[in-house]
Amino acid sequence: MNITKVMKKFKRLDLFIFIPYISLSILGVIMVYSASSYRLMQAGASMARSGIMQGIFLIISLVIMAVIYATKIDFWKKSKLIDYLFYFTFILLIYVLIFGKSVNGAKGWIDLKFMQFQPLELFKLLLVVELARYLTFSKQWDFNKKFYFWLITIASLLLIFIQPDTGGFGICVLIILSMIACSGQSPQLTLIGIGIIFSLAILAMFIVPHLPFIAEYKVSRFLVAQNPFKYAQGAGHQLVNSYYALSNGGWFGIGLGNSIEKRGFLPEAQTDFIFSIIVEELGMIVGLLVIILLLIIVVRIMYIGVRSHSKFNSYLCIGLSMMLFIQMFINLGGLVGLIPLTGVTLPFLSQGGSSLVILSAAIAIALNISAQEHPNRVNNKLKMRRKLKVFE
Repeated sequence: MNITKVMKKFKRLDLFIFIPYISLSILGVIMVYSASSYRLMQAGASMARSGIMQGIFLIISLVIMAVIYATKIDFWKKSKLIDYLFYFTFILLIYVLIFGKSVNGAKGWIDLKFMQFQPLELFKLLLVVELARYLTFSKQWDFNKKFYFWLITIASLLLIFIQPDTGGFGICVLIILSMIACSGQSPQLTLIGIGIIFSLAILAMFIVPHLPFIAEYKVSRFLVAQNPFKYAQGAGHQLVNSYYALSNGGWFGIGLGNSIEKRGFLPEAQTDFIFSIIVEELGMIVGLLVIILLLIIVVRIMYIGVRSHSKFNSYLCIGLSMMLFIQMFINLGGLVGLIPLTGVTLPFLSQGGSSLVILSAAIAIALNISAQEHPNRVNNKLKMRRKLKVFE
């Protein structure tokens, strides 16, 4: 690895992505500490344990980001290691369904003692990379390669659905639809598919609760989204208390560490409901700033994809931006009752080592592409080609 080239590359670091990312991640460490402190104190553990662990995972994430950023983007484009990791993640999804740790009724975690690893997080990233490869090179792939790609993808989605992780399943399906839609391949079929998906999603809010074969806990989520205060003493207590947290904060918050709702009223305060605690303690202004920073990252990555000179880079950026946006939308949509709660965490802010590390890796890939597609670098390449043509 040429150190001089690497240092030059770091000078092309896209601050429109990195500054919002690091700001949100640091805020995430602070808020995980605050949101989890009361629960840990009640359990007789150190109040700072979750915050310290989140900080350690942030440091690990930054190291991994530096390595990914220094690596050539061709690794993600051509390396067979990515294929092997994709297949290995499929095996992990099988393993976790049989031997995984159950959390809130879903078997999606592998206990590694120092952390709870969720294979779904790795699968989402590798799905984006593999789908970008497929869209770029599908004409060059033979039937067998295409068949095995879709077989592993569909089988993995079924395993995620069976866990059951409805939120994770929905994110993966929407990633696939959005990337295919942006690829220009079969646009009519894609538009029809997206139209059907969104129509079914809207109808599901009213139809699912009345289907006899749907599990009771899933039915309750739909009913709660329609009228949370009707079920405030039962299944709707989390959403109702999320509303109270958002209301308590006002514009400027009641002060860091002073949340009322984290004191047993919101049992997942440091994960699913971290945004509610942020607004309660720091105010709606900070909450809006969080949303703006997340949208800046999404829009910037999408912009890099649109202006990219490489098809693979373009598809990869579109997939990464949609992965972040969909996860953000499902989390915030659940908190305000727009859609049923699914247990999806808020990127960079919610507690979760595997989530933070994988999402940071996704950001590093986007930063890598941004550096490669930097206008100065592209212009220098074009000048070099013109010189070569003169000599020819």
